[in-house]
Amino acid sequence: MNTDREKISMNKLKNSAIVFLSICLIGIPFTVGYSDKEINFIWPIKSEKVSSKLSSLFGESRLDHFHNGVDLVSINEEVKSIADGKIVFSRYSEDSPFDGEYGTGNCVWVSHSKGILSAYYHLKETRMDFSKSNDSVKQGEKIGYTGNTGHSSGSHLHFVIAAENGNKLINPLLILPVIEDNLAPEIGGLTLSVGENYTNINDGDNI
Repeated sequence: MNTDREKISMNKLKNSAIVFLSICLIGIPFTVGYSDKEINFIWPIKSEKVSSKLSSLFGESRLDHFHNGVDLVSINEEVKSIADGKIVFSRYSEDSPFDGEYGTGNCVWVSHSKGILSAYYHLKETRMDFSKSNDSVKQGEKIGYTGNTGHSSGSHLHFVIAAENGNKLINPLLILPVIEDNLAPEIGGLTLSVGENYTNINDGDNI
């Protein structure tokens, strides 16, 4: 017969398994959620067949951290502001050519209404003339080109959305136009935790 302590441990194990399994399946933690019907955002790059360009989703495990945005495979494509806003920060290697390379590479941050910020990483060298702090941009206005700068293994756009004036990262797929995805999810790995102890189950292992 299981003791009360054993039952509690098993419940914790089951709950942990459900949470981490959900992350593997849909790529986001349960605690993350946001929606705003009053702002009609657009995709930052050409939306045609954008589902085939998604290579990494929000919340995916990076061993020591979770992926804070989405990655779109793209080579030298125009990057557009997802909504009207103001450029509040931009950093290019040309600004400080003797500094070490940042992981984000060339990047631009845009502030939108309702405390929402959008960020565009790994942009191609040489900023746009207007891509300087406090410059206003319109929805769909070009702010750069996709590139391979910073810590990047291939040309792509790393795209981040933050709410509450940058204090809360959210899943971009929750506010961008819905894309059709007919592919069934596959479990690539499972992480179980009991307290501070973690166990990783990879594809091919016996559960």
